[in-house]
Amino acid sequence: MQKGYKYRIYPNEEQIVMLSKTFGCARFVYNYYLDLQAENYASGKKHLSKIDCNNDCNRTLKEENPWLREVDKFAITNAIYHLDNAYQKLFHHTGGKPKHKKKHKGYDSYTTNSPTVQIVRGCIKLPKLGKVIARLHRQIPANGKIKSATVSRMPSGKYYCSLLVETPDAQPKPKSYVYSARVLGLDYCSPDFYVDNFNCSPASQHWYRRMQKKLKREQKKQSRMYEAAKASGRKLSECQNFHKQKRKVAKIQEKIARQRNNFTNQLSAAIAKQYDAVVVEDIDLRGMAGSLNLGKATNDNGFGMFRQQLAYKLADRGKYLIKADRFFPSSKTCSCCGAVHKITKDLSVREWRCPTCGAHHLRDQNAAQNLKNEGIRILRTQGVAVL
Repeated sequence: MQKGYKYRIYPNEEQIVMLSKTFGCARFVYNYYLDLQAENYASGKKHLSKIDCNNDCNRTLKEENPWLREVDKFAITNAIYHLDNAYQKLFHHTGGKPKHKKKHKGYDSYTTNSPTVQIVRGCIKLPKLGKVIARLHRQIPANGKIKSATVSRMPSGKYYCSLLVETPDAQPKPKSYVYSARVLGLDYCSPDFYVDNFNCSPASQHWYRRMQKKLKREQKKQSRMYEAAKASGRKLSECQNFHKQKRKVAKIQEKIARQRNNFTNQLSAAIAKQYDAVVVEDIDLRGMAGSLNLGKATNDNGFGMFRQQLAYKLADRGKYLIKADRFFPSSKTCSCCGAVHKITKDLSVREWRCPTCGAHHLRDQNAAQNLKNEGIRILRTQGVAVL
């Protein structure tokens, strides 16, 4: 089983220079072979494999550009392999066309799988860098083996190292039975994040909206600095105040992202510990954000990220995450008699009474209860006993 452990690192000035060189070399090689593959396609030549590109890099490109030998060789190789993975996704229609990596985008990273990567006394030892001070807030299992390390630089200037650790422990087998009382249905709710079948909700804090005024003010300052530099004919690389302001904006954006990630991680961990199965809607959040003009609220909630975290945390415990079909009429169905009505087609209807059995329903709680019932049905079709 493989897991990732992400730590913040604090490189010194010499290590920062070497990291900048490595980021640049990995970006250069990626863009070089992206252009080469595009030229081969335009001229009708054969698409080069990752092995061919790597051999060409070692025999030709590094001879023409000796500075490529100054950095970690595994970072160069992995840049070529990442480009090949992007093309494989394109060929199998699971991703878009690979794009060039930009120098001034703000985010840089490279991956190394050197056997010399290890944790030594509060530091992470990396090739060409040596020991880099790290905040090791999580312990790697004693029987774990480091397979790769990804070093990244955020737009705010912070550095992180993600270690991929492999352990001989097998993935827990899914449970053969679950208790119906420990099956939870979650209905997505934009204002409150979700409502469960007990009519409880975690009340999302809307982090972006809370920081929106401050972020807008700092972004305006950055925009004015950009326009001033453009009007004076100066290069942005020469404008230190602009880059300081850019990092200030990036810090605010990263704080919003960390708050959202912390909320979803704690919530998903608590649910995964308490319940054997969780049922959610397979809703198209991207489509909802665009077509319904709910982009700010939907993206600020981070419900899609919450589902991903819930999926792997439940799987690590041998539990289930069930996704009901997006066309399942959870809001229109009476959870008491099962009759489907169009009363709730209007989103403004928050409470309704079933014309068939006369039961009174709260819209979101009724939908969550229907999702729970649908999840129990799906579990039984998969051969899982529901007690």
